[in-house]
Amino acid sequence: MGKDKKGKNQNLSGEFKLKETLQKEDIELTRELHRTDRQYREIYGVVQKLSDTYENCKGHAPPQRYTELKDMIKMTISDNILAAVKQATQSKDPGPPKGKMAGLVLACRQLSDNAGGSLNVDGKASSSTQPQPSRQHSGKVTQLLQSSLTFNRAAGDSSDKILQLHKAELIQDVEQKKKIKDRYETKVLRLHNRLDKLKRDYAESKHLDFFRRYTALREMIKLVIRDEGLKPEDF
Repeated sequence: MGKDKKGKNQNLSGEFKLKETLQKEDIELTRELHRTDRQYREIYGVVQKLSDTYENCKGHAPPQRYTELKDMIKMTISDNILAAVKQATQSKDPGPPKGKMAGLVLACRQLSDNAGGSLNVDGKASSSTQPQPSRQHSGKVTQLLQSSLTFNRAAGDSSDKILQLHKAELIQDVEQKKKIKDRYETKVLRLHNRLDKLKRDYAESKHLDFFRRYTALREMIKLVIRDEGLKPEDF
């Protein structure tokens, strides 16, 4: 009942705003959501990579898979990733990733791009699989340009659509996007808690014998990769 009352009050406040004010608010909120979505998808790439790696090793013999399970967990719970996710839960700034958050984005990209190689525990590509500097630099520049172009194109298309909305539609659109923004904040916190639990469970499993730990490793991975609440939003 409290939520319904809050929603009604928000809608009423929107009705008293000028259409131009609502358009500006909607456009700014949309750009913020696109940034948040893009950053979260890069974070979620760690979970997706864990899922892909887990699925790809299903046919391997238990001794080999046991080692692979340990390695994929250690990559996912590396210190820089956990620290950056924690920072993301505390940050309200929707702008470009900075500091540890930037480190997370880089680690996620390395993890996704390094399909044929391996990563160290700190999330960095191992020297045996790392691309040549010039090629690596070129690839990152291209990736950043493509990401920027995609973001600007999506934001531009959204702005055009927003300018065509009636006032009642603008009010509804703004409220809907605020809800999506809130859900993303919840997702980041949920992801942090999942990875933190994965780290604790992994440490606690070290005293188990081979067969019990083999099963435990599989189960703790499945808790993360099968969590539907972590998946990015569609909007």
